[in-house]
Amino acid sequence: MQKHILLFTVLCAALLSACEKTIDFKGDGTAPMIVVNGLVVPGKPVEVSVTKSQSFLADAYLFEVLTDAKVDLYVDGEFAETLDLVEVESSEIISHYYPDYSEWAFRGQTIAENGKTYRLEVAREGLQSVSCETTVPDEVELLAVDTATELIPVNHGTQELWAIKIKFNDNAENENFYRVQVDQITGVNKNHYLGEKENSDTIILGEQLALYLDLVDPVFGSTDEANEIVTGTPDNEYALFDDTQIGGREYTVKVGLPHNYNPYRPYPLDEDNGNFLERKIVFYALSPEYYEYLKSATNHFYYADDYFSEPVPVYSNVRGGMGVFAALDSVSCSFISGTYPMEGKVYVKDYRYGGYGYGY
Repeated sequence: MQKHILLFTVLCAALLSACEKTIDFKGDGTAPMIVVNGLVVPGKPVEVSVTKSQSFLADAYLFEVLTDAKVDLYVDGEFAETLDLVEVESSEIISHYYPDYSEWAFRGQTIAENGKTYRLEVAREGLQSVSCETTVPDEVELLAVDTATELIPVNHGTQELWAIKIKFNDNAENENFYRVQVDQITGVNKNHYLGEKENSDTIILGEQLALYLDLVDPVFGSTDEANEIVTGTPDNEYALFDDTQIGGREYTVKVGLPHNYNPYRPYPLDEDNGNFLERKIVFYALSPEYYEYLKSATNHFYYADDYFSEPVPVYSNVRGGMGVFAALDSVSCSFISGTYPMEGKVYVKDYRYGGYGYGY
C-alpha cells in the first residue's frame, strides 16, 4: 500500500512540475472577424448588432461597432431590404460605467413573423463577409398555468416549493425546443427598507431575472451521478428541453421555485404601504440556433476553470465570422401579491436590492 502511495505522490509531483513551463505567446492570433448578434422576435423589426472581434489579450470591455457595414436581409430566400444603422439605448450597466458611449444597431422595416426564415448577408471593407440564418418558431400554444405551494423531501426534512405547472401544445410537424424562465420584481416601502415603521411614498424596486429553478420534470434530463463524482456535471441553468419525450401532444411541464427566493417576505402587505411581489413566468419556443447557443454557453462557463477538461467553444451560426443569429417566440403571465402600481407612489430602482440569475 505504501508503494502505491509513493508512486501516486511522485506522479502528482511530476504533473505539477510540468505545469510550471512557460510558453510565450507570439501574438500571431486570429485575424479580426465580423461578429453578428441578434434575436428575431415575432411582431418586432429585425435588429442586430455588428461588431469586430478582438484579441483575448485586449483589455477593452466594449467591442468596436462596425457602423460602416452593409447588412442585407433576406426573407424566405428573397431580398427584403438593407438594414439601417440606428442609435439604440445602451444597457444600464454600460450607461453607468461609460456615460459617453453610443451604442448602435442595424434595424429594418421588416416585421418578423412566425414560421419565416430570415437570412443576413453582412459585408464590410477589409473584413471577410459573413452570413447567418434562422427560422422563427411557430407561435407558442399555451393552454394553462397553475401554481401551488408544495412540500418536497430534502436531506434533513422538507422544503417549501412554489410549484409551477405549464400546460402547452407541442407541434408534431416540427422538432421543437423550449425554455422556462421565472423573473421576479419586489417592491418595498423605502421606510420599511430602512427599518422604520412609518410609510413612505417611495417604493424601492428590486429585479431578479431568470431565477434558479428546481427542474423536477423528466423532460429536463437527469444528472449523470457517476460522472458528477469525478468531474461534476453542469446544471441545466436555462431550464432547456426539447420535445423528444413529448411527441407532438399536450404536455404539462413542471418546475419549482424555492420560497427563499422571496426577499420580500419580511415586509407586510396592506393597502397603504405599497409593498408587493410580482413573479413573471415566461415560456419560450426557441430556434435550434438559440437552443444550441444556450447549451454551449452553459458548458463553456462550467468547464472554463477546469484545467483537466477540454475547452468548450460557444456555438455560432455566423458563417465566416462569429456570434449568433437566432429566434424565439414567448408567452408570459404574472402573479402579483399586493398592489402594483399604486396611485401616489414613486417607484425607484435599486440594483443593490435584488440581483440576477442566469439571464442570457
